[in-house]
Amino acid sequence: KISMLTFYEVAYIGEILIVIISLTVLGIFPVIIIRTRAISRHFRFLLLLLWLSHFLLVGGQLTSIVMRWAYADIELCCMPWEAFQIFRLIHDVGFYMTTTAMFLLIYDRLLFTILYKHAEKREKYFRQMRIVAVPLGIVIACLWTYRADVDFAIAEACLIAHSCDAISCVFCALTYFLTKRKYRDSFTQTTLDTRYLLFESQELTFALLPVCVMAVILKNLSLITIWMYALDPTVPHAMVLLVFYSVNTVNVFLSQFLFIRMHRLLWKRFKKDHVCVIYTAHLYKKKKFQYATYFVMLDKQLMFTIYDGAFIGEILIVLISLCILSIFPLIILRTGAISVHFRFLLLLFWLSHFLLVISHAISIIMRWAWQDIPMCCLPWDAFQTFRLIHDVGFYMTTTAMFLLIYDRFLFTIFYKHAERRQKYFSRVMVITVPAGV
Repeated sequence: KISMLTFYEVAYIGEILIVIISLTVLGIFPVIIIRTRAISRHFRFLLLLLWLSHFLLVGGQLTSIVMRWAYADIELCCMPWEAFQIFRLIHDVGFYMTTTAMFLLIYDRLLFTILYKHAEKREKYFRQMRIVAVPLGIVIACLWTYRADVDFAIAEACLIAHSCDAISCVFCALTYFLTKRKYRDSFTQTTLDTRYLLFESQELTFALLPVCVMAVILKNLSLITIWMYALDPTVPHAMVLLVFYSVNTVNVFLSQFLFIRMHRLLWKRFKKDHVCVIYTAHLYKKKKFQYATYFVMLDKQLMFTIYDGAFIGEILIVLISLCILSIFPLIILRTGAISVHFRFLLLLFWLSHFLLVISHAISIIMRWAWQDIPMCCLPWDAFQTFRLIHDVGFYMTTTAMFLLIYDRFLFTIFYKHAERRQKYFSRVMVITVPAGV
């Protein structure tokens, strides 16, 4: 028992480190994608869809870590079924969405390579596939989450997703060589714009190819543990899930970093924003008399870099807060020893915190949508939206905390007079809640 607990505790620490690294890469990836202008808006949307699916994978494992800590059940042997299903569903939706997003990325490049002279046809075919593939991936994930627990068919479900990944990998290789050949043959047949688009497609498929190969390898490694459990039920279920989730989370940060490293423009943007700032500052200081205007550009670049780092920190804070917020009401509702009255006050306290975190999340999304991370050009209406939600949540936290303490104060004084206690409390609550809002 001591050795088993020690093994699971070490693995638990390893999971935490993997999730922290993945969240760091997840915070950097969308900033680089948005700030790289040379990528088309259409392909940028697909990359952000892939990022969202990776975010769900990491969010599922992060929720698993927090829940196992909250229930003091690192080995996953005594956790309630409802709590287990929460992070299981999040992980499975993210798992299938990664397959769907990768397939759409490669399908888009394949359509462009074949129909690069027919933009309307290309958009039509891609729209039809997207309308079918995205909802189908979510439905299959939810269906297999349920069926895997009923019929023990998780290995079969994973095999379907991994087969799709392998097919995507083959099509990615074919698309790369086909694009390379068309680009080589286009020097005397097409315009300069078309040749540039073919070259961009060649670069994107070249960056996607090692990501697909690595995803197939890592997912097949995770599938081995599932087959071991399917063939031999004596294998500890907790160890199977630990390896399965951890390998998929490792795939998240490796694939995103590998894609940035293999793509020329993304790697250039990454080095410019996060690696070469100190060197650039030193270079400009040497030429301050000859190039005085560069100091203004340097200040702006340093400012943006500072704001980018703070923006990543905000994303991490919101992710952690949302994970804890998802656990708090579950624990409150499942604790039978708490009275209904005090449970209502705790949920009111939770709601006020939820408004605070949601307003912060809306602020992050709006600043990303308007590409205004320092919040210097954000429209007033957009600013007022999350400002109002934040202020309501801010005052509601004060109100809820006051009501919690006032309720315990009344109970201490009038613990023998329930009616009088409820009368005084209802009067104060009728005044304070609307006043706070």
